[in-house]
Amino acid sequence: MIKNVFDETASFEGLITAVHDTESGRRFLPQELTFWEDREDNLHEISDQLYSGSYPPDTYHAFPVYEPKLRKVICSDYRTKVIQRSAYNALNPKLSKGWITDTYACIPGRGNLKAAQKVASWIDYCAASGKQWLYLKTDCEKFFYRLFKQTLMTQYDRKISDRRMMDFLEHYVCHASQPFGIPRGVKNPFLLSDDQMLWDRGVAIGGGLSHMHGNVYLDPLDQYVKRDLQIPFYARCMDDMVVIMDDKDRLHDTYFKMKEFLEDKLHLNFNQKTAIRPIECGLEFVGYFIKPHSMRLRKSTSLHMKHRLKQVQYLYAIGEMSFYEANETVQSYIAMLDETDSKALREKIFSEFVLTHNTEQEDVDG
Repeated sequence: MIKNVFDETASFEGLITAVHDTESGRRFLPQELTFWEDREDNLHEISDQLYSGSYPPDTYHAFPVYEPKLRKVICSDYRTKVIQRSAYNALNPKLSKGWITDTYACIPGRGNLKAAQKVASWIDYCAASGKQWLYLKTDCEKFFYRLFKQTLMTQYDRKISDRRMMDFLEHYVCHASQPFGIPRGVKNPFLLSDDQMLWDRGVAIGGGLSHMHGNVYLDPLDQYVKRDLQIPFYARCMDDMVVIMDDKDRLHDTYFKMKEFLEDKLHLNFNQKTAIRPIECGLEFVGYFIKPHSMRLRKSTSLHMKHRLKQVQYLYAIGEMSFYEANETVQSYIAMLDETDSKALREKIFSEFVLTHNTEQEDVDG
């Protein structure tokens, strides 16, 4: 059980670390600049409010994100962002110690690339065995919009004995200033007004705690698959899941057992894109297309990369993005390309990529 974690969240030291984490070399919005003008006093005030249980008001605004699919990302005000980041810094490292090895989202040293590499290594091993192997690829339907808040709080209660921390989580999970859940059958959350959103379901996608909430929520499924069903080749990256087996009947049975557990225990559903296929057909997972002895970027991922790099060039040219920010984006893409079968794509993308600003040119090592 996790104890004495609230002090790490509410302390001035925890909050100042969260401020630096939310900075990340980017440009500040007006509300953030105002906060920074009197940063230390603001953080002491927030700390006092948290310790007294009189939480600062939380406000949110929504905007669409289209990659890899349409999502309604909800961004909080800056104070709430700092508070939730401080809670994340205090809790996530402790919670992640209890998660299975093969869950990858939002865990230091893991992430999408590590998840893809692990699945690719399994597929290479299976392909060399001489047997016929198949994969199950599935994910949850409208995951962040549909998770039950009370179920989430029950999972936290099993892991955290600090009552002040539980009160903190209950405030931001159950008593947010607006609802985030959508009813079944609704495909596009932008079609709903706030009055039509559900209060008992959903967390803010893009909120400082959303990915930690997701891992906590699905940890019982991970434990069930690994411990009860004894499935060695199972990996999850947020709500994207892969199972690999050499027995088609057992793979179908595993899927139905996972589906039953998800519906009965976690009150969620798999979406209709669930697939069971031979590994030779290849599978798409966390932005990569994986086949035996081959891992490359998914087409939609490479198109997004090209679009984003054009955007970076434009924003840098008009002075809306610093060289630090631009180079950080470029280097992250280079790392992705270096770990995949993408030499030709890398040469094509970066052959004419030059950052031009105020008639000066700065080379980026591509």
